[in-house]
Formats: sequence, C-alpha cells, structure tokens
Amino acid sequence: MSVRLAVRGLSAGYPGRDVLRDIDLEVEGGEILGVLGANGSGKTTLLRCLAAQLAPRAGSVTVDGSPLRGMGPRQLARRLAVVPQQYELPAGFTVAELVEMGRNPYLGHLGRATAADEAAVEGALAALGVAALRRRQVQELSGGERQMTVLAMALAQQPGLLLLDEPTSHLDFRHQTRSMEAIRDLADREGLAVIAVLHDLGLAARHCDRVALLRSGELLACGPPEQLLTAALLRACYGVTPAFLDAAVFTAAEPGEGGGLRVRGGAPAAAARCGGRPPAAWRRPRHSLSREDAITTERPQVGRARDGRGPRAAFTDMAATVLAGLEIPAIDAEARRIARRRQQQLLKPPGSLGRLETLAVELAGMTGGDLDRLQRVAFLVFAADHGVAARGVSAYPAEVTGQMVRSFLRGWAAISVLARADGADLRVVDVGIGPPLDALLAGCSTEMLVRARVRSGSRDLTREPALRPDEVAEAIAVGRAQLAAAAGRGAGIVGLGEMGIGNTTAAAAVVAAILGSEAAAVTGPGTGIDAAKVAAKAELIAAALRLHAPDPTDPLDVLAKVGGLEIAALTGAILEGAARRILIVLDGFITAAAALAAVALAPRCADYLIASHRSPEPGHDLALARLGLRPLLDLGLRLGEASGAAVAMPVIRAAARLHVEMATFEQAGVSGVSP
Repeated sequence: MSVRLAVRGLSAGYPGRDVLRDIDLEVEGGEILGVLGANGSGKTTLLRCLAAQLAPRAGSVTVDGSPLRGMGPRQLARRLAVVPQQYELPAGFTVAELVEMGRNPYLGHLGRATAADEAAVEGALAALGVAALRRRQVQELSGGERQMTVLAMALAQQPGLLLLDEPTSHLDFRHQTRSMEAIRDLADREGLAVIAVLHDLGLAARHCDRVALLRSGELLACGPPEQLLTAALLRACYGVTPAFLDAAVFTAAEPGEGGGLRVRGGAPAAAARCGGRPPAAWRRPRHSLSREDAITTERPQVGRARDGRGPRAAFTDMAATVLAGLEIPAIDAEARRIARRRQQQLLKPPGSLGRLETLAVELAGMTGGDLDRLQRVAFLVFAADHGVAARGVSAYPAEVTGQMVRSFLRGWAAISVLARADGADLRVVDVGIGPPLDALLAGCSTEMLVRARVRSGSRDLTREPALRPDEVAEAIAVGRAQLAAAAGRGAGIVGLGEMGIGNTTAAAAVVAAILGSEAAAVTGPGTGIDAAKVAAKAELIAAALRLHAPDPTDPLDVLAKVGGLEIAALTGAILEGAARRILIVLDGFITAAAALAAVALAPRCADYLIASHRSPEPGHDLALARLGLRPLLDLGLRLGEASGAAVAMPVIRAAARLHVEMATFEQAGVSGVSP
C-alpha cells in the first residue's frame, strides 16, 4: 500500500508548553524522510501527532487527502505502524507470537490467522534476519534483539506509512545496516513511506532520501542529506559542530567507491519548508552501501562466477541448486493455539509439568497436531574424515573414524545401544571417510551402512579450501536424500549425529565464520585435548579464516572453505526434514554448526529444530543462541554420534504422550481450581 502524508501548519504541545510550531511536511510512498534534531527539539512529539496519539493545536495531518484523526483504530492501523523509543514486550510470548500481533488489524472476529497473515509474519522475520529467534521467549532477548522484534512486528502490519522513533539505538553496526536496508528495500519495492527519527548522521546520509532538521520545535530546513548535512546547518540545529565536519557536506559515496561516506564542500541555501520529493538530480543514489557491502567492505574479493558476475551471483546459482524443489511450510499456528488450550485443561495444575508443557505446544505446531507420529524414531549418523586432522587438532588419529563406523555396525557404540533401546531405525552414512571400508568391515553386517561417499575426506582447511562448491552441493544432496529415505521408512522424528576425527575444528570454523566470532571464543577441547592444544587449534582456525575469508552471508561459501562433508550432509538433512514437517533433533556442536548453515539458507527450517542438550564446547551456546534454541538437557555430553539426541528422545516422546493421553479435569470428573 503506497500512501502520501501531508502535514500543514502543524502546531502541538502539552499543558502549559508549546513544542511544535507551524510545521509543513510531505512524504510519499517509496521515500524515507529522516527527522534530525537535538534532544527536546520536538521529534517524538511530531511522530505522536503523525500517529494520531496527540491532537494538534493547529494545522492538519492527512493521509491520501483524508484527515488522520477521522480514521477509526482499525483503519488507522492498516495505514500506519509505529515503532516507539521504548516498548515493553509482554512476557510469556515467543518472538513469532509477538510479531503475529502485527496482524491484529486484519484478523476476523474469531481471530484466526490466514495464509496471508502467516506469509506477512514470515516475510517480516526474514527481512530483518530474526527468523532464527522465532521460538525464543521475548524476555530472553537482548536489547538489540528486542528492537529488531518490535520492528518486525511493525513490518508484519504491512502499513503504507512507517513511523520510527530512534529505530536503531540498541543495534550494532551490522544490524543497523540490515534493518535500514530492509526498510529501504520495502520502500523501493512496496512503496512504503517512512519517517524515521535518527540521531546517527551516518545512517541519515546513507539511507534517507531527505532529512528534516528541527530546532526548538521549528523546521529549520528540509532537503536531500547531501545538500543539508553541512557544518553551518548542523551547528544551527545542534548548537555545536560535529568533529568530523568542517565546511563540508556529508554524503553517501557513489556506487563503486568502496561503500561508506565521503566529504565534499559546498552547501546551497536550505528551504524552511519540506514539501514533496526532491528533484531526481538531488536524490542520493539508493543502495550505495548495500547490506553485503557494508559488512564486507574490508574483506578481499574471494573469487568470481565463471560468467564474471561476481561471488554473490555464484552463491545465488549454487543456492538455487541445493534448494531445488524445497518448500518449507510455516508452523501450524492454529495447532499451537489448540495445544496451548488443552494444556490448560489437562489433569494437573497449569505449568506443573514445566518444560514438557511448552515442548508439547511446540511439537503440535511443528507436526500440525499429529503428535502420534513422533513415536516413530530414526537416527542418521553422517561420517567423514578431515584433512585438518593431520595438524594434531584431535586426541585421536584419523583412522578412528572408520573404526568407529565398524563399532556402530557391530552394535558396540553409544548410539548403537541407545537406538536399540529406543527401538529406533539407525543408519550410518559414509559421506567422506578417508580409507576404503571393505577390509575394515569384513565380517560386519552392513545393513545399516549407506555408501554415499562424495570424496575421501575434506582437504586441509588450513592450507586450501576444504571442499569445492560442487562437493558441498553433492554432500547436501546426500543429506537430503537420506532424510527423505528415513521419511519413506516411516520416521516422524529424526535425531542427527556425526562421526569424523577433526570435525570440531571444522565446526568451530563454520560457527566463527557465520557468527563473526573470534576463533578462540568458539574453540574447545573436542575429544579431550589439553589447554595448550586448544589454543593451538584456535590459532589454526583463525589462520584459516584469515586465509580464505569466507563470506558470513553465504553459508555455502563457508561450508566450502572451512566446513566438512558430514557438516554439509547434515545441512541437507535439516533442510529436507523441515520441508517434510519432520522434527529434527540436533545432537551437539557439529550439528548446531550445520543448523546455522541450513537456517541461513532457509530461515523457516529453524521452526523444526530441537536442541537435545548443551555441549561443553564453548561455541555451542553461541550457535544455539543464534538459532533461538534452548537445549532440553545439560549433562556435560560431548561424544557426538547422535548420542545426546538419543538421550533426549524419550523426553520429547514423553511430552507428546502426556499431551495426547492425559485426561482433562472434565473427563476425569475432577474439580478445577477454586474460584
């Protein structure tokens, strides 16, 4: 919806105090207007008038020619959305549930969400990069995450006019850029009109078509940022000259100048009225600093597509290949609501089963209410070797990978015992073990073994890229195919695991690359190396990241440069499971690294993930936080091979059985809570 807002002769204030005097402004669809000024200059009061929260003393505010204050609340909420400076998030809701509240103006009398509502919510979460937080409780969010969530709720409202009061005050540079570029994209693509109160002159210069300078309640000037952000006008507006300005204009760099900002002289007189959009010659070049450019300006070019279109084009082509035919459904919101009501009716004090109750509600949303199918369990363990193992990063030699596969098949390993006890289907997938297995497996039943080797181990990531892009794509395809095969055998829930000497090194490198973390912050002892070897391992990872400079916005690039075959296969299994509404139970650190890659490729797949336990590996907590997952268990497990997933599986199945099989107070003839 594209709108045109017009403000004419606006004056406003509070009892005994005038704040705004004779303000004239216009903004139309597709335009971002930044409002700048010192504290107390009237910026927030202006937004309150534009949101019909404060009646003006004089003047008018119209939207598409209709008076703003003549609109009813529902009509108004469909026209505009407001993101205030402070917003108290109600406890007890997930991020997705809070963002869904942005759809309230469109819901019918029964309050049921439609497919269009769900699409709007998913689009808002994805646009701001918070899809992985969708299941996080709002009281667990950081300040920046809370701000992004409130902004997502406003975008889900699909307004024609968006009013922002300091929308990036709690965000770091990366998320400032991401949120403003998401808004910029909506303005360009959907014709969204935006008025944003900003204190960051750099954001105003980069992202706004025009800026309005307020001083003591009056409009000092309005026009393109490259014309107005001068030393003289900013001194008049703020009473001081910013240290980075002299007699020059602060403007966005032209495309191709490396992103960021530059300074040049000259400043024409500024008009004291802010009418309409500026002439095309005045407008700043849009997207002169894209999200990717802003994040990666200092990194070297890492290669180009064969047709010369650049690395982003190569990523787009490869992503299209690995995601071919993949459609991930939204969580069933109605099934979640029904499950939540049933939990309140079951024969127990509300909340007395603790995490099992909220888990049951999550399971209902994932399965569409069909919790019975969670009794059909499968485990997939992907095995591969790593070239980096030769660098002494593990307490065990590389040949242990194949030897452990033999132990899986003979029924001797932890996952073998746990899967057998659970009556679960177990498959071990050779996606890249180094030496041939035939001699090693002589005398073993290979019924559980799947031979799907892409290559014999990854390359040493400290010297060269671990995998070629086509090898990553092939490994992801293996993972997708094995998950599909498990579904064909009747699995309704799948626990994922891995086996590969050296794979905590690759996983730490993947996590560090995607999260932008220091290598030391995500590197742990793995199979049990001492502190000195952990430090050396972290330095090897840091050196590999410096050597290859994997693109944090391109998970396929990360997997190719510093990943591993089993990590790529796990990524594929997660993607395929989500597309089939099959719950995926992650094991530990390595599976979490794969989940980060999968969610970066298809954010909605985060809805179908359950974290079985918390690993002592330091990077595991960071990965789970990014994914928005809270582990079920904390037992100090660090074995891998899906053992943690297997230990958690009875807890998950217990939550489902209790939800389905318990009686309600009414069915049992038991009195409820006393009034």
